[in-house]
Amino acid sequence: MKVHFETTGCRLNQIESESAARIFLDKSFSVSLSSFTAKSAVDPDIVLCVLNTCAVTQKAEQKNRRIIRLLLEKCPRAAVLVTGCYAQLSPENIESIDKRIAALPGLLKSRIEDVAAELSAFIAEKSEFCAADFAALLKAGICARAPEKSGFSENAFKLSTDSFLAHSRSSIKIQDGCNNACSYCTIHIARGHSVSLDARTVIDRVKQLESAGQSEVVFTGVNIGQYRGAYNGGYIDFAYLLKLCLEETSSICFRISSLYPEVADDFFCDVIKDCRVRPHFHISVQSGSDSVLKRMARAYTADDVRTACRKLSEAKKNPFLACDIITGFPGETDSDFEDTLSLCRDCGFAWVHIFP
Repeated sequence: MKVHFETTGCRLNQIESESAARIFLDKSFSVSLSSFTAKSAVDPDIVLCVLNTCAVTQKAEQKNRRIIRLLLEKCPRAAVLVTGCYAQLSPENIESIDKRIAALPGLLKSRIEDVAAELSAFIAEKSEFCAADFAALLKAGICARAPEKSGFSENAFKLSTDSFLAHSRSSIKIQDGCNNACSYCTIHIARGHSVSLDARTVIDRVKQLESAGQSEVVFTGVNIGQYRGAYNGGYIDFAYLLKLCLEETSSICFRISSLYPEVADDFFCDVIKDCRVRPHFHISVQSGSDSVLKRMARAYTADDVRTACRKLSEAKKNPFLACDIITGFPGETDSDFEDTLSLCRDCGFAWVHIFP
């Protein structure tokens, strides 16, 4: 029996999807991770499709609905399990699309392990697989149970793996959720408050990767600047975690998926001078206009971004600096837009991820 995975959104979602795929492989299912297109052939062997969704923008939600309908068309025998942020925010709308669909809220996505066990048992008991019946079983059971703790991701770090099917570079999710409430973003609703993986677990996993011959690991999270990992009876931030990882390893290199400008303080920039920290920094900027940043409820100014980029460039010779920018934010003027262009030029961003 075959299980298919589709993922929308960030690298963090991709890591979680690969981890879930590993769970199904361990249950003796065959797994596919290649995305379907409108021209893809129908695959009658797939009994379950798992869609791990993003919901940062309205366009992302539209893309999710399009993929759901595509999966229903290309996999006529399959139940469709939709999880992630979109499933956290709009489960009823998702399930109304078709009776073969079950929505597993994003805060409960660690229960995918239970889904794998349930699918194995369901197939063993039935002479013929019925996707609608399996979806109904999930909706009445695994997807319906109340979360262990309201407002927090249940077992936020359960979906983790050190071996990947579609990526050559290992990743470790060290943080999830967000304590900010930016005016355009639903992440704090969809993923809950910030939670962090304890420092010793992170360090030990990095050492295991190094022992296994991995040359590089990527640290990922929703907001790495909010990392507060338990360590020796207290808590440490991301910069100190990175320092400890460097001290307790000898060869493995480190890459940071994304960071906020405030992370790049003097201590952080001193730590990243180590040659094993890759000179690649993606900064969550969004705008170069202070008035727009204020309406976005961001906690920094355009000059803070300039300062962060200057410090990063001083710490690492000619680093690759990238950023996110939202254009056309409600109320944005031509002058605001020019401020953003000026910021991008001043910082010398090598790549800009633009959200219109």
